[in-house]
Amino acid sequence: MATYTATKRDNVIESDVIIGNFVANMEARNIKKHNYRYTTEKYRTATKSIMIYSGGQYEVPMGVYSTGSKTVECYVWASMIGGVKVKVLSPSGEVLGTSLNTTTGAWERVTVTFLASTIDNYSLVLENCISALDGISDERIYIDDVLLLN
Repeated sequence: MATYTATKRDNVIESDVIIGNFVANMEARNIKKHNYRYTTEKYRTATKSIMIYSGGQYEVPMGVYSTGSKTVECYVWASMIGGVKVKVLSPSGEVLGTSLNTTTGAWERVTVTFLASTIDNYSLVLENCISALDGISDERIYIDDVLLLN
């Protein structure tokens, strides 16, 4: 199991210990959790990723330490195009950027670029857009290697 210690500017979560470039101690943080779990089923690096079930989402705060253009990148795996939505919210909850996956059955790099107008906590929302409305009740998506780039 690889261990990586992030700096303030190169990962979504400041100064946390990252396992496989994904946060190991998120359970202890004040994070909204909806219908997801950590898994070893599919992963891009190391041994874990986050699996989000149909209709679920995962929201995590991002500390932004300088203003200007920022990019969040992550790797996603889904069985349907548009099954993964990655979005960034401002401190007030306004959607600043959104991106959907365009590949199926393989890891795909998805990026969202946004303008950080203040130094504050923004939010990253990872969402499984496949739901019971699509007639699919047990579709899973996987997220790994989440980074905040300056």
